[in-house]
Amino acid sequence: LPVRVDVVSTTAGHSFPTGFTAERQLWISVELRDPSGKVVFASGDLDHNADLRDDHSHEVLAGKIPRDRYLMNFQNKFTALTNKGTDRTVVLSVNRHLAPLSVLRPANGISASFGRPAGFRIAKASLPPLKTIGREYPIRAGECLGPHNLHVRLNFRHLPPTLLDHIGVPHLKHLLEVVVIDEYQCVVHIGP
Repeated sequence: LPVRVDVVSTTAGHSFPTGFTAERQLWISVELRDPSGKVVFASGDLDHNADLRDDHSHEVLAGKIPRDRYLMNFQNKFTALTNKGTDRTVVLSVNRHLAPLSVLRPANGISASFGRPAGFRIAKASLPPLKTIGREYPIRAGECLGPHNLHVRLNFRHLPPTLLDHIGVPHLKHLLEVVVIDEYQCVVHIGP
């Protein structure tokens, strides 16, 4: 059951999300439920900490749940240069790589010019102005025949819960709100 989801930007001036784009999350959630209500396919769903199942989820990093392979997330992310010379996304642009040897890389520019320390960059994933970005979800309906409910949502929130954990204010996570910008629902009849 191939399901195609496209997100269209109708604004000409800015990418979306705007502002503090490494913190703001804009993502697609896709859920298919069989006739009994059981979830057959889910992408863009949240873990027990209310985080997306990406590289910043505590549960994904601990190996408790799988990473969402089909997640369409328009959040830009801080990317840090590790002591081995590879990149990895980080929640905060603070160097937390512990190594027995200090590795100092001389700056090749003025940090004040970029508003961030050398060794960090922002990996762009936001939706560009007047563009369309989409993907196809390879959903398998399973063995159950009959009417299946498909629910697709475009979600937004200002901060990911893991950021509040990292800055030491996890007690504020209950104040985070997911805003549904747009949604689509339909019934898909699966039969012989």
